Amino acid sequence: MLTATLHSFANKKELLRLLGQFSEIEGLNENPFLSYSWQYSWISSLPTMPTLVTFESDGLVIGYTLYKIKKIIPSIPIYCAFVNQMGNSTYDQVWIEFNDIICIKNFKYQCVELLINKVMNKGNVAKLTLSMCDAPKEWLQVIQHNNYRYEMEQTPGFRKPLGNINCVKDVLIGLSRNSRNKMNRAIRDAETTFGQLSVKKYGKSETEEFLHRMGLLHKKQWMGSSLGSGFANKYFLEHHKTLCSDFFDNVDLVEVRAGDVLLGLSYNLIHNKHVYFYCSGINNDAKHGKLKPGYIMHILLMSYYGKIGFEFYDFMAGDSQYKRTLSSEEYKLYTLELYKNSIMINTGRYLFRLIKKLFSKF
Repeated sequence: MLTATLHSFANKKELLRLLGQFSEIEGLNENPFLSYSWQYSWISSLPTMPTLVTFESDGLVIGYTLYKIKKIIPSIPIYCAFVNQMGNSTYDQVWIEFNDIICIKNFKYQCVELLINKVMNKGNVAKLTLSMCDAPKEWLQVIQHNNYRYEMEQTPGFRKPLGNINCVKDVLIGLSRNSRNKMNRAIRDAETTFGQLSVKKYGKSETEEFLHRMGLLHKKQWMGSSLGSGFANKYFLEHHKTLCSDFFDNVDLVEVRAGDVLLGLSYNLIHNKHVYFYCSGINNDAKHGKLKPGYIMHILLMSYYGKIGFEFYDFMAGDSQYKRTLSSEEYKLYTLELYKNSIMINTGRYLFRLIKKLFSKF
């Protein structure tokens, strides 16, 4: 029989100890964001703790997940639960993709059902949010079987297989004719103007320097946006400093240059021969004619990783033109919001949508 148990923690020490034990369970559906290294680094950065849910079969832990509840409207005691997130943009700016319950695959439906029912049966919890999940099948089955209401949004993700890539030419062959011509011109401009293209991998002792340099470029590009830059967020920085210092084998810190001129810095997550492009700092001052520093950086890195035996270069979620241009595969990530099926909740959702629609006209 499968059971679920909720655990609350006054401090992070005991939670981190348990996560260490769970990391030894074989067959968990891991990816960089569900891995022990990411979860440990995230928990280490937080000032308050999420709730841990463990799933046991015949006394053995076969999975777990984390969640936090937060008021939907500050003055009203109705709550939303967030899976593997805190529901706070400051604490969640590290962002999670490929989000899911963490368990042995054969138990996923049962674990999802136990989690949803445990959380949604709490009196004032009206909503549960699972963001950026790549495998929502079991979640949808549980939702429909238990008569919950739900909404689902899709976000495209993009990646490039690296199996046949050993050099820049191999990367360019996979592009459309128009894109290939543009990228060839950009590379020629970079080498003619600045010098030979090169890739440098930073060592663990250079982490602080790398994060500082990337932070300057990232803030210059993103501080004026609605989301801002994570490099101005102490919780974001603490997470990545821990990830790099304690789990350096799970990250790659790399730079691409043309001669002595920096084109870009890239922070990548490494998992099972799969490179996940997490964030970058692009030197837009290097733009010159047809030269596109960001595009060139990704082309050089795909060539670099293909040559040393990696299987995929994953741009992850986001419908950006450079991802569409440079990738050859598209996939979907799904954000699910499920609700209790009650007259009060359904009426509240209807009124909220109506108000939102009215305000959108002004």
